[in-house]
Amino acid sequence: MAETVRISLRIYCTDHMLCEHSSENRRWTRKKYSPISLLFSEEQKDKKQLSGEGYCMKKIKPEVFLPPFFLFLVCIIINLADSNLFTRIVNTANSFIVNEFGWLIILLPVLIFFVCIAIYFSGFGKVRIGGPEAKPKMSLLSWFSINICTTIACGIIFWSAAEPVQHLLHPPDSLHIEAMSPDAAKFAMSAIYTHWTVLPYAIYTLPAVMFAFGYYNKKKSFSLTTMISVLLGGREHKYMNAVIDSICLFTLVAGLTGSLGVGVLNLSGGLHKLFGIDSTPFLWSVIMLVVIITFLISALSGVMRGVRRLSNINVYIYFIIIGFVLVFGGTHFICNFGVESVWGIISIIFSQNHSIQELSPQIPGRLSGLFFTLPVGCPGLPSLQSFWEKSHMDEGSRI
Repeated sequence: MAETVRISLRIYCTDHMLCEHSSENRRWTRKKYSPISLLFSEEQKDKKQLSGEGYCMKKIKPEVFLPPFFLFLVCIIINLADSNLFTRIVNTANSFIVNEFGWLIILLPVLIFFVCIAIYFSGFGKVRIGGPEAKPKMSLLSWFSINICTTIACGIIFWSAAEPVQHLLHPPDSLHIEAMSPDAAKFAMSAIYTHWTVLPYAIYTLPAVMFAFGYYNKKKSFSLTTMISVLLGGREHKYMNAVIDSICLFTLVAGLTGSLGVGVLNLSGGLHKLFGIDSTPFLWSVIMLVVIITFLISALSGVMRGVRRLSNINVYIYFIIIGFVLVFGGTHFICNFGVESVWGIISIIFSQNHSIQELSPQIPGRLSGLFFTLPVGCPGLPSLQSFWEKSHMDEGSRI
């Protein structure tokens, strides 16, 4: 009796569904799967099948994963062996970047902002990502929620209070503004609006649109090199793809680690303040474990399920908090001072934002004109508590 040969065909569709066809039952079955984008290699299916945008990601790319993995492992070992040495290395590297490339850090966001505006009003702004027939997979609210939750992160928890206080205590000398004055308060709010609104979101928008256009419309590989493929004559370069993806992967993990560390310390400090629980390494480990488990569940369930639902919940809570503060936190003052500070964004973008304080640095790193990129807790950077201690004044001199 001849042996029965079973043949199955699998196609990984763009909606995170695995489409499998078996010759035995002659049926298509659909199963859910969760791709983990950059780390995995892709296997492009025939363009004639389905939408032509699907890909199968089955194994980790060693040329992308291993270099940043070992580099990050070395950083962990050095930090565990000698934390002071690791702190000096990080601060030295950070100071070099700020001192040597501070002008570029300040100039690029402004240029990117105007490039985004130019693209929007140009013919390219009418191009639909994914093709003329592409339809959005999520509602506008869901897209907004995911973008908000992935860009605000833990940074705003600390810097939303620390940055305006820093500007209030140390306004740029070039503005000739007295510290702790009403003008300093207006500048502080205008600066934080600038640093946390249009400029950073322009930085997010430009590479995201470039990558999406290259991958979905031009059918380039799932690599960040897609954004600069036009500079390479439209050709694919395997080794260059690996190098750029590795660098971006390391910086992504390092940034997430720093953000997670700040978030853990903030949460532990809040628990200590509210419930008297000591902020110890054990508490940090528990908080980090809860955050990591929540992240894994959200990521493995896919963008359409866990990520979208958690983001929507966070944004609803965000709106509730904003509404509560707006109604019960001094509505008249918030509206007046907020609108007055918003108009200061234009002045900062065109003039004050370019103040690097090269001739009169006030604190290490010259934060007054740069984005707040120094690691939290680095030597020379005042803590949040010291901000409030320095700003303590008698009732007659308060703003």
